[in-house]
Formats: sequence, structure tokens, C-alpha cells
Amino acid sequence: MAVAPDQIRLDVPARRQSLAVLRHMAANAARLCGFGYSSVEEARLAVNEAASLLVADGRSSTVRCLLTCDEGTLHVEIGAAPGPAIWPPEPWTDSLERTVLTSLASELELITDRSPMVRMTLGTQPRG
Repeated sequence: MAVAPDQIRLDVPARRQSLAVLRHMAANAARLCGFGYSSVEEARLAVNEAASLLVADGRSSTVRCLLTCDEGTLHVEIGAAPGPAIWPPEPWTDSLERTVLTSLASELELITDRSPMVRMTLGTQPRG
């Protein structure tokens, strides 16, 4: 019998003050995945950086986050509606946010079709 992975879905207003809720939930999800202290803090930071990218221009009204724990790995999807005017943000390739996210996530993808989204994997997989 297969066991479904643990999932947390959360929508918050797209304001910087609301990102604290996402950081808290990311830390709790990382704990559910069995992460140690340092990895929990890295998950908190990664979710904060990704969500901050989506609300930076003040255009979005809602941030939607899906956290999925599956065998010691935390999968994160964060999107915003209606989304930033420019996505990915410029200059993305040389940004501090990109440096932080690529150093913390074993997989990182900025989704540009449909609504803007950051998809990343944190945890036991080796970082590239």
C-alpha cells in the first residue's frame, strides 16, 4: 500500500508582512520531512527568497504555496496572482536571490507559462 506524501497548501496576502506565515510553514514542513536545524533554516530562507521575488513589485494580491514532504525531501511551489509585471525578475542571472536559491535548492525552476511560479526541491538530494 502506497502512502501519500504530506502536503500543506497555503494562500496569504501578497504583502511582505504575510511572508512570515510562509516562512513559519516552510520550517514546520521541513521538520515533518525530518530535516535538522540547519536544513530547517535553509528551507525557511529559500521560501522567503522565492516569495519575496513574487511580491517585490507590489502587483500581486495573493501568494499561493504548496509544500510537499516526500521521503526526506521538501518540494516547494510558490506562485503569485496576478504575478509580477516582469518575470523572471531582472537582472535574474546576476541577482543575490538567484545565488541564494541555487545554493539552497537541489532543483530550481522559474515557471513562466501560466502564472509566475518558483518550483524548488530542498533536502536530501545533492545540490548542483
